Amino acid sequence: MKALGQLESISSETPQEFVLIGQEERCRLYGFVLKQIFEKARITTITEEAQVDSLSIRGILKIMEKAGVI
Repeated sequence: MKALGQLESISSETPQEFVLIGQEERCRLYGFVLKQIFEKARITTITEEAQVDSLSIRGILKIMEKAGVI
């Protein structure tokens, strides 16, 4: 959430989409806050444990691939 205060220094464009990943309650809270700041933004949440695990594994594999490890 700290990064939201720095968005203006990173980009002049207003964010149109956010993807929140993790615990359902936390995503719901962050989604609420984001809607207060970015009313028109589309917010997607991924909260199912299997999906979160899959994203983590795919992310690590992509990093390893880019590093030339695999």
